[in-house]
Amino acid sequence: MNSAASTGGPWTSAAADVSSIADALGIDRFAVMGYSGGGPHALACAALLPERVLGVVCVAGLAPFRAEGLDWF
Repeated sequence: MNSAASTGGPWTSAAADVSSIADALGIDRFAVMGYSGGGPHALACAALLPERVLGVVCVAGLAPFRAEGLDWF
């Protein structure tokens, strides 16, 4: 598998890993779920594998603290 740096970051490499695992198991389409820090990984799978991911659940996902337009309080 390619390193995170060569594939665009840890989220994109997670999507590649999930795709490889699904291929090895013979799974064509699937849903993904991420909790907390896993949320961005699940969202990356959905964004980068739209032809394979049926749905995504992101529970208590993270966002950059200083992201524009987010009202934290």
